Amino acid sequence: MVKDSFSNIYCRYSKWVVILMIIFLQTLSGNHLFAQSADDDTDKPFISTLVDFSYINLELDFINYDTHEYIISQLGNGTLKLDKNDYLNMEYNISHSWINNSSYVVPGDFSFLYYHNFYSKKYLKSGFQGLSTKMKLVFPTGKSELLSGLDNWIVEPSVYYGWLLKNKKFFVVNHLRYHFSIGHLPQTIRTKPYIRFEPSFGYESHKFWTSITMDNRIYTDELSYIMFVKAKFGLKINKMTSIYTALTLQSYGSHIYNYYLNFGYFRKF
Repeated sequence: MVKDSFSNIYCRYSKWVVILMIIFLQTLSGNHLFAQSADDDTDKPFISTLVDFSYINLELDFINYDTHEYIISQLGNGTLKLDKNDYLNMEYNISHSWINNSSYVVPGDFSFLYYHNFYSKKYLKSGFQGLSTKMKLVFPTGKSELLSGLDNWIVEPSVYYGWLLKNKKFFVVNHLRYHFSIGHLPQTIRTKPYIRFEPSFGYESHKFWTSITMDNRIYTDELSYIMFVKAKFGLKINKMTSIYTALTLQSYGSHIYNYYLNFGYFRKF
């Protein structure tokens, strides 16, 4: 059951948005904008240090809220390398939700993310890798009542930093964010602001990568705390491409969902 014609049209042509995004990035990869450095970007790690390459990420997500509410989301995420230190990311998704035996297909929220990397002298060597300062803007193109959005304009500044351990395969990273609303749609409520602290420990070799993340959220207006645990595993098809899966479970705090399952495709450019 599709609630409005705009959602129907958007979802019908969403696959073409993904295809055009891939063609666009593939075309750019052949010109000087994505020209590779002498260090050969294709041989750099996928997740164990600061991302310093363009990529596209396609994902299929399944979220189970309870026995009567769940959602399947098709997510497209792409990052464009503007120069050595600056990057622009865009993300969209199409959601197919089931609520009390009714089915809905609607667009999710759309976001832009800009980030700037500060590389350490030990970048790609063992030790501190540097940090990335980020600013994310989320636009309320989804619908919270249909589980596909927040109904709020969101600003999310964040800092990402990490270390490669002595063998350069084990890594420790952290992502610190502040999530807050700057406005909401009519007849909706403002989302609660929270601080998000996400330490991760993982391993990356030439063939695969894996990580465990503790997703901690502190809601600043009521001093409540929620924690999720995320396990992720990826296989490297080659130096440019990886496929992966992830499972997120809530381990503490007020109930949000039962579990969150991801399947993804990651491609460097």
